[in-house]
Amino acid sequence: MALWRETIQYWKQITGGVIFKRGKQSSRPARQKRARPVGAAGKREALTVNDQHFARLERMYLAAPCNQPYQPDIHIQRGRAEVSIQVKPDFFHAGGSLHGSVYFKLLDDAAFFAAQSLLTDHFLLTADFTIYFLKPVTSGRLTACGEVISAGQQLFVAQATLTDERGRKVGFGSGTYARTRIRLSEKMGYR
Repeated sequence: MALWRETIQYWKQITGGVIFKRGKQSSRPARQKRARPVGAAGKREALTVNDQHFARLERMYLAAPCNQPYQPDIHIQRGRAEVSIQVKPDFFHAGGSLHGSVYFKLLDDAAFFAAQSLLTDHFLLTADFTIYFLKPVTSGRLTACGEVISAGQQLFVAQATLTDERGRKVGFGSGTYARTRIRLSEKMGYR
């Protein structure tokens, strides 16, 4: 029971105290809604609005200073994102293969933008991310494919798989993303 209270306190800190249903405190966190898969029926949004949102997210990602050394490619759809880079020796650790931070970056970026594709007004932040390394990488192109598993009002859960250019899975991971009070804006590259 104490662990549950600590978890609630943690999420209150991350989400600004908004994990309970409208003003009523409950002993349970708010239920999360399932994310609709790409192309699912439901609320109809103008396709151009989604396309504009996805294009703005792609431009925001590519303009981020932390991406300059990697020169990534990104493609975003509703609830899905794909990020890829060309492996360079500059990204290697002393053992001669790709450093784990690059695995993390690709997996987190793909899962993050899959989740961010569902939220058009506020910026998300990574609350946690678990990664599993399967194989070392020494060359070629890597692609991370992310998809949303669950989407709620405040929290999103997404997973990503990292494959090499031969289609072999070299890593995977999943994370939780928290909605912030930071609005998506041109200032952050959302143009």
